[in-house]
Amino acid sequence: MSISPDFYHQWRSSAIASMQLKESVAGLIPEKILHMVWMYQRFNTENCETSDGRKLRILHPGFWNNGPGPDFRSAVISIHGEEMKQADIEIDVKASYWHSHRHDLNPAFNKVRLHVIWKGPIPPDHPLPVLKLSKYSPENEAELLEWSNEATSEVWPEFLKGKCAAPLSELDADTLQILTRQASLVRLRSKTRQIEDDAKRSGFENALWQHLVAGLGYQNNQWPMRQIANMRDQLKDGLDSLSYSNALLTLQARLLGVANLLPKEIPSSKRCNQSYLKNLWDIWWRDRDKFESMMVPVCIWSMQGIRPANQPTRRLATVAHWMLNKRFFKQMEDWFNKPKQPRTAMAEMSEILGDYSDEFWSWHWSLKGDTMKKPAPLVGSQRTNDLVINVILPWFLARVKHSGQEELKQRVERLYLNWPRLADNRVLKSARQRLLRDQACRWIKSAAHQQGILQIVRDFCNHSNATCEQCLFPEVARSLEMNSSA
Repeated sequence: MSISPDFYHQWRSSAIASMQLKESVAGLIPEKILHMVWMYQRFNTENCETSDGRKLRILHPGFWNNGPGPDFRSAVISIHGEEMKQADIEIDVKASYWHSHRHDLNPAFNKVRLHVIWKGPIPPDHPLPVLKLSKYSPENEAELLEWSNEATSEVWPEFLKGKCAAPLSELDADTLQILTRQASLVRLRSKTRQIEDDAKRSGFENALWQHLVAGLGYQNNQWPMRQIANMRDQLKDGLDSLSYSNALLTLQARLLGVANLLPKEIPSSKRCNQSYLKNLWDIWWRDRDKFESMMVPVCIWSMQGIRPANQPTRRLATVAHWMLNKRFFKQMEDWFNKPKQPRTAMAEMSEILGDYSDEFWSWHWSLKGDTMKKPAPLVGSQRTNDLVINVILPWFLARVKHSGQEELKQRVERLYLNWPRLADNRVLKSARQRLLRDQACRWIKSAAHQQGILQIVRDFCNHSNATCEQCLFPEVARSLEMNSSA
């Protein structure tokens, strides 16, 4: 069989273009390509104006946000000769999407100062300056589609790198590991101080409880989870006389009730969901008057971009199991008091936090979702690892640091420094692109190396702007480079 040398290239180009066109709305260019055009500043930036004729200068396009919220954060722009200011940027195919996607009602978009679109009309009540990229792009939609198919279009352009990227790229793996391990210990001690402060107010057990439950909230939902954590004693009231299964169902009903997350309608199509929800509502109708003053407003929950396993409803159902586990804190103590290797410790902690059998939640990600083909732990290994690094080990360090038992302090730090790598996240990915030139970074072998990178971002990047103005870390990196060479 004879195959043309260009067969795959031709097939790939036509297939990807076809798929991207299917993703587009009303035949317009896909939004992802507009993101790339903005990130690369692939248009005439020297002479561009907003749709109402105001001069636009772009010192830095900001950083592509792959999570909920505006598409680019921390851009540096000037409109109509004003002083350069840091701002968020939202990019849409059409200007009308600002209202139809309800960005105008979302507080996460309050810092957006420029709305970037491809082309089309602008509603008369549009609240933001608008830039039409098509007016300043030398390429048409088809040419941009072809450009976006190239692998290099996914790589950050050099002008987006941080000023520390060049000296950091000259450092060897050992030096980078030492640097990030040191930074990670700073991060560990900072988290330890937070827990110490909470323990002074409510005791060590309550401090651990509050931070663990808040940690289940994941990013935007930590605050409401922490509020509910503080209701532990009230929510458990009157459960001692019930069997475990009835106490569990009652607790789950109360937790979801005070969280304002019980759906108002019970689905008629799914028998299992219908039965569980009916039982929850039967209990909540009876208990609601008692707990109504504790209910949190539903508007404080953020559901955008949440993975199924991180749904607040499932997390709160897990909290009910923790609350009924009379040995929960004793299991924590036993876990720490038996020295072990990190991977063994990781497996044992996964059992403590997530090894619970739940008639409904072991088989469902949400209250309305389909039944899973096989059961899943209530807390997976990824969330367990995050809680160990961010809560459990700092909590143990807070308890032992003033005890004079140096061996226990060293045990915490050994576990922390040698704990396996955590799952990647948006901040780490952005830091590797900005600071480390998107290298393979094979030297990142532990959670401590990742935590060190996060601490560097917090200490330096978060106190500067996108252009690294007045940031001292490039000087730190150059100093390390010189010491490493010597």
